[in-house]
Amino acid sequence: EDSEDDAILVLRELRRGGYEPTFERVDTPQAMNAALDQQTWDIVLSDYAMPRFTMPAALTMVTEKGRGLPFIIVSGAIGEEAAVAAMRAGAHDYVMKNNLARLVPAVERELREAEVRRERKQAEEGLKQSEEEFRRLVEDMNDGYCVLQGSDVVFANARSAEMFGYAQEEVIGKTLQELLPPEIVEKLVEAHVRRRRGESMPPQYETTLARKNGTARWVEFGARLIEYRGKPATSVVIRDITERKRMEQALRESEEHYSALVGNLTDARANSGL
Repeated sequence: EDSEDDAILVLRELRRGGYEPTFERVDTPQAMNAALDQQTWDIVLSDYAMPRFTMPAALTMVTEKGRGLPFIIVSGAIGEEAAVAAMRAGAHDYVMKNNLARLVPAVERELREAEVRRERKQAEEGLKQSEEEFRRLVEDMNDGYCVLQGSDVVFANARSAEMFGYAQEEVIGKTLQELLPPEIVEKLVEAHVRRRRGESMPPQYETTLARKNGTARWVEFGARLIEYRGKPATSVVIRDITERKRMEQALRESEEHYSALVGNLTDARANSGL
């Protein structure tokens, strides 16, 4: 604002509305830049045309600094075309100096909406940070980890992609039916429905998993209900138990071999009359 008298009128109106503003009046780009850098502000009230500074230049400066400040034009004369252009450029409202009764309601509304924007941005940043931490955690897992929404894979770590025999980006967007044996799909779907009803279900299922190249691995699946990006989802942990199955099979064969030896020895003793 280049007019001190007009600035006083604006301040008087704000005080009448219950505000005790801390303010700085600037009328040059240099002063505006310094004010933005040296102080944290809640709102910018700008005249449209000044001898050494213009509203569009002030709005551009605020926008480029990325402050997200509410920007209200307070002008004695602004045409409809200029007002529309200003709003399209990012101004939040305009108030005529001959109708300052609109100023306080406009300020209240814009401060309220600015707070909503700040809270939304903080929530989005918090969500992004949580997702990054989540990704780091699951990418370090030795087990496969997938997130399903409906029957679609919306997240898969590198280990799960390796188990399926696909590149990681190939797994995203595939359905359960494309990746898993029919019997395990049926069990997972049933478990999902029954968990939604509050019923308890077995924590794990074992099955063989046919990989993209045709080879098979023994795996153990576990699933639970979660929320992913604000929507219901199912997390699936996949553990490769092929080596354990081989050891179990080897143990069974060893026990069978031992039992056969003992049986043969017993038969031999019986036949020899011992």
